[in-house]
Amino acid sequence: MPTENLAKRIELLEKTVEGPGGLSKQVAILRTDVAHLRTDMTELRADVNELRTDVNELRTDVNELRTDVNELRTDLTDFRTEFVQFKDETRSEFAAVRQEMKTGFVAVREEMRTEFAQVRAEIRAGDEETRAQMRVLHEDIIARIGLLQEGRNIRRGEPRRRRK
Repeated sequence: MPTENLAKRIELLEKTVEGPGGLSKQVAILRTDVAHLRTDMTELRADVNELRTDVNELRTDVNELRTDVNELRTDLTDFRTEFVQFKDETRSEFAAVRQEMKTGFVAVREEMRTEFAQVRAEIRAGDEETRAQMRVLHEDIIARIGLLQEGRNIRRGEPRRRRK
């Protein structure tokens, strides 16, 4: 019931009943109760207004959170795209580096083969030259030993041996 209707009813009761039965006391109590109810209604209206304000603030906060979540989703999508591009670029760069290394290794192997073949040829040529010099030295030593042997034989008086 609205508060105004109660007040009118109370006034009506006061006018009609003023007897010894104490209806006026009951009316006074009812007026006190109505005053308390009015105070309570005012407080409730203030509380409802405060709750409305809180709900509006919460709605604003929720909307801000939704906006933040959408921004994070966008950022995450952008990050995923950038990461996939980075991964693809890195893979292609590694593939290019691997190919360059393979090419470089093939060139190094070929160069080493060529160099080792040249070194082997030089060693073989050096071996032949060394053998020829060793033969000459060997023959020279044999000739000297033969001369020394002849010199001893002459001192002893033995006849000279001839070489074959």
